[in-house]
Amino acid sequence: GRTTMRVRPLGRLSWSVDISGRSQPVTSIEVEDILWSYDELLGKKYQFVRTSPGEQDSLQVRVATEDDISGSLLEEVENDLAGEFGVHSSISLVEPDDIGKESEIKIARVVDEF
Repeated sequence: GRTTMRVRPLGRLSWSVDISGRSQPVTSIEVEDILWSYDELLGKKYQFVRTSPGEQDSLQVRVATEDDISGSLLEEVENDLAGEFGVHSSISLVEPDDIGKESEIKIARVVDEF
């Protein structure tokens, strides 16, 4: 019998991307929940691609993997992301070394390409 609301942290604001049409930014934890719900992507490193300094029209995610991932699985994940966030989503597969690092042990969750 708890009467108070349970709070779940959504991650760091610097690890988020502003998407047009949403009142809150898309955070890494929200995307991680969807990505890692697929066995083929479980535990894979990922990062957002920020395409503009303000709000952007689509969500772009890079996933680092050396495995062969089928195109149908990527489409399914993209559709799940689009359904969750209400915006066009795209996933690109990259080599693990192509994901930038902030330090020796921490990967860059967001990369700016504008």
